[in-house]
Amino acid sequence: MAAPDRALAACSGPNQIISTSTTGPVLSNGGAITITTTGIAAGSADVTGSDGVDVTSCPATTISNSGTITGGAGSNASGAATGGAGVSNAESIGTLNNSGTISGGRASDFLLSGVSASSTGL
Repeated sequence: MAAPDRALAACSGPNQIISTSTTGPVLSNGGAITITTTGIAAGSADVTGSDGVDVTSCPATTISNSGTITGGAGSNASGAATGGAGVSNAESIGTLNNSGTISGGRASDFLLSGVSASSTGL
């Protein structure tokens, strides 16, 4: 296991400013994360969509969002798909300021693609 001082050093990165479209997850490094009005943090799509912002290994002093944070879409031909979270945290977020949009990614199942609601009895 790493020495405590090394673990703390790994979580004392610079503040991050997202002002363009960025494929997430944006990873917290111990500083602040700012999504500007023109910024987008969007998780990538896969069987399990990734998160827009992850505060899972290091805390975030502040997350300020005036743009868009969204989880990636999940899609799977065999069925079990999950969309990513807009903001996922297992660490602490000191302050969350939001005047923009935070949303999770949708999940889709290709098994029903192209099937109309009337043909499935829905």
